[in-house]
Amino acid sequence: MMLLFPKNTKWKKSFSRKSRSFSENNSLSMLLGNFSLISLENGKINNKQLEGVRRSLRRILKKQGKSWLRPFPNSSITKKPDETRMGKGKGNHKAWICMINKGETIVEIKGCHWKQAKDALLQAKRKLSLNTYICLDKNFLY
Repeated sequence: MMLLFPKNTKWKKSFSRKSRSFSENNSLSMLLGNFSLISLENGKINNKQLEGVRRSLRRILKKQGKSWLRPFPNSSITKKPDETRMGKGKGNHKAWICMINKGETIVEIKGCHWKQAKDALLQAKRKLSLNTYICLDKNFLY
């Protein structure tokens, strides 16, 4: 199991960030592939969800297409164990997450038939906790 997280960070336990939308970025444009999965809302995606997306894409595409995961989980979520008294520092790592803005591209696919890409992106859409839509062409939205 190849979970995504940074190899080295200066401060591993960071402050929790409020989910706020940043200014509109150019993540909507497809840079690498012909088919993409784009978010419809702001939110968080953890490393286990991204790993599930990667595995489902590889299972459906096999060796015909290539896929790219655009976000990378670089901030950590900590949690103290249940029934622990207050104090004694911050809790252990629970997950690594990445903040996703509205209109940000999550997955891109290239080098396969559009029906196969649609099936792969529908399967990847089920693995995420965000509302997303599938862009099968730069002009066509599904």
